[in-house]
Amino acid sequence: MKIIDLPQAVFRTTKLTWTMEQNHGYLASPYTGVGQVQRGQLERWQVAMTFQSVARRHSFAVEEFFLNLEGPANLFRFYDPSRPRPRGQVWRNITLARNHEAGERVLEVKGLPERLFRAFLPGDWIQIGHQLTKVKSSVASDRNGKAYLEIWPKLWESHAADERVSYERARGLFRFLSEPPSWEVTAGSIRPYSFKLTGTQEIITRDHPMFLRPAKHA
Repeated sequence: MKIIDLPQAVFRTTKLTWTMEQNHGYLASPYTGVGQVQRGQLERWQVAMTFQSVARRHSFAVEEFFLNLEGPANLFRFYDPSRPRPRGQVWRNITLARNHEAGERVLEVKGLPERLFRAFLPGDWIQIGHQLTKVKSSVASDRNGKAYLEIWPKLWESHAADERVSYERARGLFRFLSEPPSWEVTAGSIRPYSFKLTGTQEIITRDHPMFLRPAKHA
């Protein structure tokens, strides 16, 4: 299994759609109408990109990318080209202030400037390990440069204190699952190529195949 970076030609996207995939359920009594929410375990992003009128010189890199992915066989690394950095005023390198367990929805971070108002804003992307996640609410740091980030999706695995939290071009790993890659060629056009890419966020834990060493053969 390989991890492939998207070529720059892919970021000439004309349409970008993010979908929050989750399996929370809602059940209502047919007699009283009283409902109950059941929170599922699945939380991840799906992204669909459509990029049209691609010049021939850029199309070759995109075709090479699709061919090397081999559908769902390999992973690709992706960041949101419409939001390469946070809207908040965060700067400096920030890290986790304590150990965090899988399933946590609030990150305690340190390293921010003291009493920084609007350090992060709702919708800002952050990356921890291989996971791409979003900040859900406005965040300000305290007098010690610490802050609490409410995130979605939740953490998929545990992380140690002092692990870096990235926010510039925060990236995640995705895989083709719901729809195979496709492209079209329009005859007679100076920009004849149109591509469509749909990726599902890969849930990475320590027992993921990318961390397993291949068996040695005798």
